[in-house]
Amino acid sequence: MGTATRARALAFEAAEHRALESVRSSTAQRPSQARRLAVLAAAAALFAVTFAARLAIKDPDALIANFYVVPIALLAIEFGARAGVLAAALALGLVFAWSALQTIHVSALGYAARGAALLVTGAVVGRFSERLRGDIAARKHVQRHLSLYADQLGGANQHLAQSVERLEAFAEIARAVGGETDLERVLSLILEHGREIVAARSLRVCLPEGEQLAAVPDGGRALVVPLVFRGETLGVLAAIDREDGRAFDEEDEQLLLSVAASAATAIATARSVAAERLRLSIDAAEQARARWARELHDQTLQGLAGARMVLSAGLAREDPDALRHAAETADAHIGVEMRSLRDLITELRPAALDDLGLGPAIESLAKRQAAAAGFTVDMDIQFGGGERPREVEDAIYRIVQEALSNVAKHAGAERATLQVRQLAERVEVTVQDDGRGFAPEGPSEGFGLIGMRERAQLLGGQLSLTSAAGGPTRVTAVLPLPV
Repeated sequence: MGTATRARALAFEAAEHRALESVRSSTAQRPSQARRLAVLAAAAALFAVTFAARLAIKDPDALIANFYVVPIALLAIEFGARAGVLAAALALGLVFAWSALQTIHVSALGYAARGAALLVTGAVVGRFSERLRGDIAARKHVQRHLSLYADQLGGANQHLAQSVERLEAFAEIARAVGGETDLERVLSLILEHGREIVAARSLRVCLPEGEQLAAVPDGGRALVVPLVFRGETLGVLAAIDREDGRAFDEEDEQLLLSVAASAATAIATARSVAAERLRLSIDAAEQARARWARELHDQTLQGLAGARMVLSAGLAREDPDALRHAAETADAHIGVEMRSLRDLITELRPAALDDLGLGPAIESLAKRQAAAAGFTVDMDIQFGGGERPREVEDAIYRIVQEALSNVAKHAGAERATLQVRQLAERVEVTVQDDGRGFAPEGPSEGFGLIGMRERAQLLGGQLSLTSAAGGPTRVTAVLPLPV
């Protein structure tokens, strides 16, 4: 149901409610038939009693006739001015009847004065009663309408508050989809806020990888919509039981479809990111294998081949001194290649990382690279007492190793600063040098920077690089720690 359709439906519902309330109020304002009959009976009895009293009691001044005012006023109050005038005419007729029976006649002025008094009483009291009754009815009508509008305003405020809550929930879902790549976390946020949007007791997502949709309890109601991304159905989203006990309606279905669209986008994005990370990881592994193959071929293999040639030349001459010299030369070549292989093994998996721990391994690495490249390194390494997963320690070591290697190879720096700090939920690594710098937005970051960035992203962290021509260059990595 669209917004305009929903607004028209609400307006029609409000108009229908007002019409029903008007009919109900008009029905309620009608006087009771029994009450009217009772008033007529009372007025008739008062007329009869007053007439009988005039016949039975000697009243030369005709004062008892003034009591006709009571039933006249009673009828005027109940039935209005017209009834009051008719009652006054009846009373005047009874005055003439009494005069005829008692053979007592007053002057025309006396009859006129008595009639005028009765008619004025009926008309004035009746008119006042009509206006008073109209004012009371109008006030009640206004009060009913005010109460009705107050109820409608309360309902509108409730709908508005619900709409604001839904808007906030959709905003949280949008932020989760745009800022999270961890599928479990983003789906958890979507389900949490989606349940608020459709007011469901439970919200479940079912993906074809094997997750099972919870069974609906006996008598429960479920609303199920597909998770569709670019025409591909990725799974289903199910809302189970409304919190207020009502059945799900068309509006709930439209809202759940919107939530499902965000969930499908999150799933597709997470899968895309995972696939890209896997591709980059494979590329990084292939690049590392190629580099190690070059190192082994260009250095170790060539060095061993040179040592073999020296030994072969010494053996061919059959001279002990030449053979000794060849052996010493070959031993020196083999020593160089052993150191080269040891460096390569250390690069693959440093023994100090297992034997000494992360902190001493980083210190040893930094001192070794600084001494080899001829720059000074200031270190501030602070690790807390908490445990760190092995993959986090490996990533920290490799990021520091690659950053210092870049300083040694490209920066031309005299001084570098290494800072590693472990906080409650993350580890922060910073390497800064005073070298020549470069333009990070250049055509290529180089494989080393890509590798560092990939290591950080694979653990859910971030790596940032700031530099400019003339330096300094600063590499910062933030790696989250599992809670």
